[in-house]
Amino acid sequence: DPKGTEKIIHSTRLGMEAHPEYDLFAPDATNAFNLCNRGIGLHELMQRAPSMYAFTNFLYGSDSKTWFHGMEDGIQGIDCREGSQQGCNLGNLLCGMSFQPFVEDISKIVKHEEDIAAFAKFFVDDGNILSSPALMWPALGYMIDNGPSYGYHMNLSKSVYLIGVCN
Repeated sequence: DPKGTEKIIHSTRLGMEAHPEYDLFAPDATNAFNLCNRGIGLHELMQRAPSMYAFTNFLYGSDSKTWFHGMEDGIQGIDCREGSQQGCNLGNLLCGMSFQPFVEDISKIVKHEEDIAAFAKFFVDDGNILSSPALMWPALGYMIDNGPSYGYHMNLSKSVYLIGVCN
């Protein structure tokens, strides 16, 4: 989304001003690029951006190699069955597409009725979730239980949870 980072910043600020009692959770994933689910990412890409699918599938539709140089035995490769390659121009896209349905499910949990302030917005693996505490807990449970199937493993040491204003 154009200016996505700015939209997340402004959404967070406006949401916290409108609902100071809401909690804010900013999760981060461990090794997101290397662990994202390729099958989900390719499926989402085929559905959402079919013109990008063929080339991305060419790169990631089967095992790929990661090469290491400077080893005792020279250049060595390892097979990669999941994840995208950091530095690959399509790696960020595939990783984001892998997490897209996960983020949409979180959004459905934290938003209730006509609440326009609550949201779940992510830039690849860096998330921002604003919601009432009562809906935040089910969202956290969903992330813990279902995140790994998308390749999203929360790194709690890099995540932040801000508790809203309490009575």
